[in-house]
Amino acid sequence: MDYHNLNDFINAVAGGWCNVQGENFFKQCNHLCKQHNIDDLKLLSVIQQKMNGDMIVRLNRSPVFNDKLQSLMGEWGIEGGPLDLFRCPNDCYDSTKIGRIIEAIKLNDDDYSKLNDDLTDTDTDSGLYEMMEGMREKYHNYDEDVQRELVEIGERRNEYNPNPDYRDILCDLSTKPKSFYLDRLLDDKGNDKMKMGVNRRIDRGIPENIHMIFLNSSLIPILMAKRMENHRSKCMGLKKSLGDKHKNLEDVMERIGPSEPFSDKIRNLLAGLTTYLEEPNGDLPSDDEEDPAEDQIKGVIDALVKKSFDDKGEKDEEDEEDEEVDEDEEMHHLKIEMDKADKETELNGGGLISTFF
Repeated sequence: MDYHNLNDFINAVAGGWCNVQGENFFKQCNHLCKQHNIDDLKLLSVIQQKMNGDMIVRLNRSPVFNDKLQSLMGEWGIEGGPLDLFRCPNDCYDSTKIGRIIEAIKLNDDDYSKLNDDLTDTDTDSGLYEMMEGMREKYHNYDEDVQRELVEIGERRNEYNPNPDYRDILCDLSTKPKSFYLDRLLDDKGNDKMKMGVNRRIDRGIPENIHMIFLNSSLIPILMAKRMENHRSKCMGLKKSLGDKHKNLEDVMERIGPSEPFSDKIRNLLAGLTTYLEEPNGDLPSDDEEDPAEDQIKGVIDALVKKSFDDKGEKDEEDEEDEEVDEDEEMHHLKIEMDKADKETELNGGGLISTFF
């Protein structure tokens, strides 16, 4: 199959030479979307804008074409002008946002899988709870992102679909061949050059495949609405998946509980030792469960005990030194008093007169 380039394909559909109902149309769309890295919703949007733009140009250039459409709208009892049949937004929903959300969710899923694969019995107190809490928060944020996309999809789902009344008119126009618009040609009998020129102008203003253009114009919005519904279904699936993952994480976190800070472990262990010392018949805390910080805690306690003995030894030495100093001072004081007494005895002629009472 020979594929058109992007511009040729758009012009072929807008000119009615390519029928959107054919299998080749979807093959062409898939080929061009892959080639230009765009989604089919964007491609359909560009085609619709091209068709509507061409129709607006025809209305301005051909009063006959404008009058025929206005007359048909009156037959349907619809107020307004032919321009209302061909209004559409300048852009379409950006479906790449869903793809970015899916990639972000996949990264979070990969992190959870790695955490689950590396999990061991000794990891339950190594920040596992906090890591899972962070993953749960990310899933919650992704769920909010998906919800915003659902709201936008709901608001824009039918933006390319014309008013239902206008759709009926477009479908009616898709049954009208070119001859329907040429019933107002001038009678050029006698080879009146002016009349012939007017008729040629009217004929050129109406494409040969005008009925196919209207058919494509009425069908492409339906294809776009279907794509929007596909995006809505994808978002609903994401919401359900995110809800399940969020719940699973909460169940696990509820069972393991938050990690206990290292300082709290020491405080709790010391409290247990104090209780044991106050109650001679008490039992030491059970060590059936292995604690990843047991060696560190034991080292801290050994250091505390050693420091206590060192401090006590230093204090005993200081007390002994203080006692020796006190004894020396007492002996020295006694010696001074005795020397003083001897001197006074000599002054009193060797008598036993003492100045002390």
